[in-house]
Amino acid sequence: MRFRWKRLFSIKVLGLVAGLSLVLLLLPNQPAVDSAVPQFEGKRALLYSPFHRLGSSLNLGRTLSSILHATSKYHSIGSQWPTLSLSEKCRFYFETALEINPDWTNDHVKTFYNDNNLDDPLAELMVERIRMYDSCFISGQLSTSKVFKGSNVKPMDLESRLFPFLSKETPFRKMWPNIIHANDWTLIPPFSNPLLEGRDTWKMDDNYSFFYNWNNFAEGKGIALTLGLRHGDQFKQLLLTLENLNNTLPIQVVHNGSELTESFILDIHSFLNLKKLSQQVYFVNIEPLINKAFVEDYVHYFTNKWLALVFNTFSEVVIMDADVVSFVNPETFFEFSGYHDTGMLLFRDRNIVKEKTFTYCTDTLNKLYPSVEESYFMKHETTFPVEFVADDIPKGNLSVEESVYYEFFHNLQLHHVDSGLAVINRLSKLPSLLMSTMLNIDAKLQRCVYGDKEIFWLGQFVAGEQYSIYPTEGSIVGSIEPKDNEEFEICATQMAHVSTEGNLLWSNGGLRKCKIDSCAVADFDHDTDYFQSRYNNPMALQEIYDSPLSINGYITPDVKKYPWLKIKECHQYTYCATAKEDIGTIGRFDEDTVVRLQKISNIWNTDVKINDKGEL
Repeated sequence: MRFRWKRLFSIKVLGLVAGLSLVLLLLPNQPAVDSAVPQFEGKRALLYSPFHRLGSSLNLGRTLSSILHATSKYHSIGSQWPTLSLSEKCRFYFETALEINPDWTNDHVKTFYNDNNLDDPLAELMVERIRMYDSCFISGQLSTSKVFKGSNVKPMDLESRLFPFLSKETPFRKMWPNIIHANDWTLIPPFSNPLLEGRDTWKMDDNYSFFYNWNNFAEGKGIALTLGLRHGDQFKQLLLTLENLNNTLPIQVVHNGSELTESFILDIHSFLNLKKLSQQVYFVNIEPLINKAFVEDYVHYFTNKWLALVFNTFSEVVIMDADVVSFVNPETFFEFSGYHDTGMLLFRDRNIVKEKTFTYCTDTLNKLYPSVEESYFMKHETTFPVEFVADDIPKGNLSVEESVYYEFFHNLQLHHVDSGLAVINRLSKLPSLLMSTMLNIDAKLQRCVYGDKEIFWLGQFVAGEQYSIYPTEGSIVGSIEPKDNEEFEICATQMAHVSTEGNLLWSNGGLRKCKIDSCAVADFDHDTDYFQSRYNNPMALQEIYDSPLSINGYITPDVKKYPWLKIKECHQYTYCATAKEDIGTIGRFDEDTVVRLQKISNIWNTDVKINDKGEL
């Protein structure tokens, strides 16, 4: 594979150089540059891109392009481009991609070749194709059957090449998840939206792309998440806290068919009924929609969240992790101005300035910009221009989103957003969510970020979409303890997100002092001297770990004075934040708020296990 790609690239380059040299020798006196012909300068399209053929043909002129490409059709199409319909442009692009390489597929990005000359072009071609697919068949709303009538491009084959996680075997008209309503243990009829309770039955229109159909089916607002078998208790605790908040949003657990067992789902069904909860829970089995072998081999852990985002049936969704605790009714998140303005609201991570990504990562990501040809022919752009990472731009005037972009690409700062909870208009963001899904599958880019966090905004950035990042930095919540020199500290595993008014919005890491089950013995084994001097024995430590989190305030440190400190407790998931009254932020909750928050903490720490008798 490596040899074949290198050889193909090298043959193309050598052929182009040799041909151009010959022509220049034969035609020493070149005519003046035609001002009507675009002069492409900047990041050029790859040789394997159809845009490269268009741009090169226009720059070289009809005669030279005919000699070098053995046909004048690219020059002719490039010259006529402004007058072509979107349908004609889309047909040209994907037919030419097939002509250039009949075996092309985005599947290749799942493998890390450890060769920049191979990994980077594969990623660059992938994102260009997805941008084109969106412009044509999702946002562009074109009929695939009309665009490719009589073409050697087959619509279903095209989508499986673009998105290798999509099923290659399920007939188009049967591509539908199996949805169980867990409360009453009923199967939702195929092609029926759960929110409409069978009042509509959607019919797939195979004249259009699958994801255009999928977007048309989306309905209503809801909560989506993905679970593993180990998350059962956390999910029940989440349900209890949502019940306390009087949540009315339906909840969908999206899984691939092999992650969750029937006994797991039955356990949730029993819990909902034993507790008489009003929360409406649906298990969405997407096995009919996916390439099961691909997903089992290449979609794990964080990447599963993208499938939950893509394949839930809501038009607007709050995606959250199982260990998230919301302190406001989830409907509140849809009311934030950042969400209304952009369709995506993200929250900031801890400001940890010392942990960095790698220059080879930003080098790769900078190649995912649209080429000058793609920008010229299709008007595709990224959210921010490359000039934003220059040294001489005024940093004080940057928006939060621009500042995050700058710190990542210029200063290589790794952590920026916390993906434990995000608010997304799935209807408008589906194309960029597909982009993020494939970026997270890319084996090289997986090495560049921690989990899925930064892929949320990087996918938007590469797709040229707007997004909003809430301005307050990630905080820590718990019990404020005094230190020396008028300093105060909180040490906890929970990261908190606080509104600009100082109200606690949500946290992750559950509401137990240690979110990792039964890890005291392992901590003692890892560093016996450290833990024995502080806690005497594992049993005493485990008792502390298992106790409910006490909450009387939060701290947002000024990291220039008091950087975040990671300590050894709770399998090294514990952070400490320090502040003074005039350095950083110390948020002390009033008595009523403390009582309310402690109630939520106690609810979360309820024993949720069902015994052999079917009792709590």
